[in-house]
Amino acid sequence: MLVAVLLLAIASAHASVAFLLEEPYGEFGAFNPTGHAAVYLNHVCAESPTELRMCRPGELGVVISRYHKVDGYDWVAIPLIPYLYAVDSADQVPATVDKSVVLALRDTYRREHLLSMFPNTPDDKIPSGNWTELVGSSYDRTIHGFEIDTTPEQDERFQPLLS
Repeated sequence: MLVAVLLLAIASAHASVAFLLEEPYGEFGAFNPTGHAAVYLNHVCAESPTELRMCRPGELGVVISRYHKVDGYDWVAIPLIPYLYAVDSADQVPATVDKSVVLALRDTYRREHLLSMFPNTPDDKIPSGNWTELVGSSYDRTIHGFEIDTTPEQDERFQPLLS
């Protein structure tokens, strides 16, 4: 939760980019010093998971992340709150969760926002794959953020590079 509060403070203060260093999750993480990295931009937002635009007032920015075998894309853009908590807004973040709640939150977000990229299986079940790491990341990992300031001009020059 601390990471989200820090990122929200960054978002309201000025333009910035943050490198998110995410510790590995599960028992595997205790034995292997690997993890994941993502980039958070507080003034660039996701028009879709594969298209960026400048944020509108009140939007919190986007996390750009890369995972193996995510529908053939090199990167995917997810809004900050869904990336961290698998919900659309901060007021929907549950106070407590267990594995079944996390799975339900992720699947609901997938069905509402990512279904074209990650469709149901032929028997209408949740698909397997790394898509689950794109939403609700804070439920599985400790996330450290390292921020640098950017100018609005830098953000505006960067956004078209990935669109």
